[in-house]
Amino acid sequence: MKITIVGAGYVGLVSGACFAEVGNEVLCLDLDAAKIRTLEAGEIPIYEPGLLEVVRRNRAAGRLHFTTDVERAVRFGTVQCIAVGTPPGEDGSADLQHVLAAARSIGRHMTEYRVIVDKSTVPVGTADKVRSALAEELKKRGADTPFAVVSNPEFLKEGAAVEDFTRPDRIVVGADDERAIQIMRALYAPFQRSRDRFFLMDVRSAELTKYAANAMLATRISFMNELANLAERLGADIEDVRRGIGSDPRIGFHFLYAGAGYGGSCFPKDVKALIRTAQEAGGVLPLLEAVDEVNAAQKKVLARKILARFGGKLSGRRIAVWGLAFKQNTDDMREASSRVLIEDLVANGATVTAYDPVAMPAAKRALAGLAGIGYAESPLAALDGADALAVVTEWQEFRSPDFEAIRARLKTPAIFDGRNLYDPAQLKRLGLEYYPIGRAAVKAGPIVKIEADRTRESPGGAANVAVNAAALGASVTLLSVIGDDEPGHRLELLLEELRVNTSLRRDASIETTVKLRVIGGRQHQLLRIDFEKLPSREVLRDKLDDYRQMVADCDVVILSDYGKGGLTHISQMIEVARERKKSILVDPKGDDYSRYSGATVVTPNRAELREVVGSWRNEDELTQKAQALREQLGLRALLVTRGSEGMTLYEAGSRRHERATEHEVIDVSGAGDTVIATLGVMLGAGMPLDEAVKVSNVAAGIKVLKFGTAVVQPKELRDALAQG
Repeated sequence: MKITIVGAGYVGLVSGACFAEVGNEVLCLDLDAAKIRTLEAGEIPIYEPGLLEVVRRNRAAGRLHFTTDVERAVRFGTVQCIAVGTPPGEDGSADLQHVLAAARSIGRHMTEYRVIVDKSTVPVGTADKVRSALAEELKKRGADTPFAVVSNPEFLKEGAAVEDFTRPDRIVVGADDERAIQIMRALYAPFQRSRDRFFLMDVRSAELTKYAANAMLATRISFMNELANLAERLGADIEDVRRGIGSDPRIGFHFLYAGAGYGGSCFPKDVKALIRTAQEAGGVLPLLEAVDEVNAAQKKVLARKILARFGGKLSGRRIAVWGLAFKQNTDDMREASSRVLIEDLVANGATVTAYDPVAMPAAKRALAGLAGIGYAESPLAALDGADALAVVTEWQEFRSPDFEAIRARLKTPAIFDGRNLYDPAQLKRLGLEYYPIGRAAVKAGPIVKIEADRTRESPGGAANVAVNAAALGASVTLLSVIGDDEPGHRLELLLEELRVNTSLRRDASIETTVKLRVIGGRQHQLLRIDFEKLPSREVLRDKLDDYRQMVADCDVVILSDYGKGGLTHISQMIEVARERKKSILVDPKGDDYSRYSGATVVTPNRAELREVVGSWRNEDELTQKAQALREQLGLRALLVTRGSEGMTLYEAGSRRHERATEHEVIDVSGAGDTVIATLGVMLGAGMPLDEAVKVSNVAAGIKVLKFGTAVVQPKELRDALAQG
């Protein structure tokens, strides 16, 4: 079948591409020449998962075409789908000028039977206006060409539009012309092979169905937001309430989430248009008027919470914002809650640093006239210099972030969560303030003074890596620099007790790092191989000489880079080890990974990798970025530790994922030190890399169940491996 799509925007492009996918010939018409050039170049002007691939595939197959030629488009398709925009007017009504202009253009050029399909979201009665516009144009020409007008509203969710179109839950068609009905049945037959989803009704009912569906979903969202605000006042938890009512099959869980308000191109516009339609018909819809008012107020809730936390004054404050699009998996900024939040923050004197994995180009256009907003290349980069974090869009990559990194970067460890993504109890344990929607806030508590028990001291930093390796039976020599002070002396004695050989240079210009770790009332003082101040050049040069002499006697080199200058010569150290054909493992820091070129394996965690390669939208994109970094650095492998998700090994042409055996509740176990130490020991013993990674993952699972810097013992590891 030949189909013309009038309007190559969101609805038109998805419809045209999906019709072509099942074998139809499709011509998409748009008067925006720049858009057509983009499409003909194999690109698309919107972000929609899976759509680009469908467009390119059908362009290559010769089934999908684009044009600005109106006459060609009208003569092309028996079916003429009108999918142009219907923006809201000042009174809330839908602006039909583009729909009627499309109808008149069809009427001016049609010479044989055409089915004109209204796919745009339009008010009840629009089909009559389209029919009149067509008839007027035909009359001007003295033509009597037959046609039919059909209502066929779309029910596409942004972010899942291709799936919704190709696997529809219903196909609503409003028509009274039998020939048109048969054409519409044939058009949609490929999309309903398993069961009949075709709902035939009169035209006005079809038009109302679209508005009614969106109004119902918007009502559920505003209802939950109203309940969420009440729950906060009553001390209830809206998430518990949601589960309690959603389990009723009469209610269900869809669109039952409290948050920062709905947005996008559909719900806000369609609710207002339906209210206006009722007014024009002599009626009122007080329920929908309330839905609209509740949503407008809900978009201001996050800003109100932030203002309250900072005493009503935001001047001089910087707020990080994660998420700009109105929902995940789209770049649509229309009516996005982020816009209201950012405008309110800036109006109260704050500056904003925002991040979104997809929508930043669209956001820059939408917020072009607003001063005080900047954009970051990664989620963690947005936190630099920020006083607090606001989460507005529920992107997948925001669901399990590195909370330790968040706390370390924020001036005030406060998260304002507009989508209720996180567990309040977990954030409380992590020492973060947390302000969700409809749930009790986790606020800053009093500062407690704790006296450390110095009889319970443990090595930290690179020293902890060495201790972990020694505990597994390896012969370990630790090269590093310590302060010429009492903690440095105690650290040497402690390492000797733990069977770690040392080559430690004392430097009077630095202090041995001492840190206190407190968990559940227990205290550990860590004596770390770490630097808050760069050691002297002379000492670092001497250590490099020591390294050159000692590397010949080892099987594996582990370089723990804390990004503070202790491994200034790391590139030279890798080169020396490569010349002697040693395995080189690097625990990286910072965003300059070029220093690690030529290493065997580099082991960043998820947050560290984001700082280097930026964010990713899905597993395929993560794999592409990880493999590109591995190739760029000339590594044998990149091992990414991913917290509760486990760890992923990237080698040339392969990806292997190990699921976590235990989930770490709080990053205090030092599991990262255990991973790289175990990996080094296993490789030194001749184990293949993929098997060594599997053992390291099991060791990490054992470690997260231990306290502080306790090490994994060989028997524990053997028993865990034996259990599978």
